[in-house]
Amino acid sequence: MPAYFAAFLRGVNVNGNKIPMDALKTAFTGLGFSGARTVLNTGNVVFASDQPAQELKLLIENGLKSALGYDAPIYLRGVLELEELQNATRALAVPEGCHLYLLLCDDAMLPVELGALFAATPHGKQEQFYPAEGNAFWIVPKGETLSSAFGGKVLGAKQYKARLTSRNWNTIEKIIGLMRQ
Repeated sequence: MPAYFAAFLRGVNVNGNKIPMDALKTAFTGLGFSGARTVLNTGNVVFASDQPAQELKLLIENGLKSALGYDAPIYLRGVLELEELQNATRALAVPEGCHLYLLLCDDAMLPVELGALFAATPHGKQEQFYPAEGNAFWIVPKGETLSSAFGGKVLGAKQYKARLTSRNWNTIEKIIGLMRQ
């Protein structure tokens, strides 16, 4: 029985990097994945595959480069990993007027590095950071995602461009819902 995965592409439909979601879905179907569906317009794809997770990342990156000219890393997460993160959010107290983001990282040590950066960066008491199994949760007041000192140092920084991508937790919830259907 195939397992469900979500692929998160970085930088889709921002800064002139346009990829139509129909073309993205077609590319995943062309790679042999079943049930490919896109979520929102930001490069999120839910799909099923019998292949081992460790083989999928390179296959998808090469396939998207060939089919769409998209040459950037993807962040792949299985349904069980996303459900574990969903369970972890129950322990987080997200203040009213704040967003919860999931930072999807390229290696298990990056959340530790980001945690140290967060601790060393001035931030208000509502802004919070929590490492979570090779990912991280970031809580930030609405409207301050890019203007916060931490957000400015991480989300647009060249040194992190190929190492992480972020998604609002509401998007992750939609993706988990699709994976369960």
